[in-house]
Amino acid sequence: MMNTEITPQQKLENIIRSLREQRSIMVSGREDIAMTLRAHPTVFFLEEGRASLRLKSNGYIIADFTAPAVLGLELLCGHEPDTTLAVQDSARLIQVLSSDLAAEIELSGMWHDVFSILADNARHVRDNLAISAFGSNYHIVRHHLLALSNGDGGLLKQESFHRYISERSTVSRSTLYKVIRSLQAGQYITMERGKLIELRHLPKNY
Repeated sequence: MMNTEITPQQKLENIIRSLREQRSIMVSGREDIAMTLRAHPTVFFLEEGRASLRLKSNGYIIADFTAPAVLGLELLCGHEPDTTLAVQDSARLIQVLSSDLAAEIELSGMWHDVFSILADNARHVRDNLAISAFGSNYHIVRHHLLALSNGDGGLLKQESFHRYISERSTVSRSTLYKVIRSLQAGQYITMERGKLIELRHLPKNY
């Protein structure tokens, strides 16, 4: 017998889709999207593709998400947006006003589910920031190599790895090249024209 229990994210997705005032967005290529609509904070449902949270203060990407995902839930708590939504390749999203969504969540008694999703998103951001703050240069590069290889094939073939990691860490170009050359010499990865073509097995320490 199949388990038909609906998940918290599916419940929230249903509410988002039911809102009368919503904006459908289809992105093809690199684009940054404001977390506001007519100066009001908004929440996004990522239907297809990948999207990232980019800090307004310094332009660094702090976390990447793959569909399905709900992004911007912290704005339901009255916070001012301090990020933009960065799309690297292509994505389909639904954008709704956070005030409209909060009202429906209240009517549905769904705040516990919402905070569960928000906690998962926050943990994802924390893990990325912890690697960047406390990891060695190798561990930072390894983390992003694994993240890029776990993405869809289109992004893997199109994205320059130097650009990918420079948007997500402060590892210098010279250090990055040194680590990449060592991994290529050890036949752990294959790179062509700056793009990751194949990742075999990365040692935990190198």
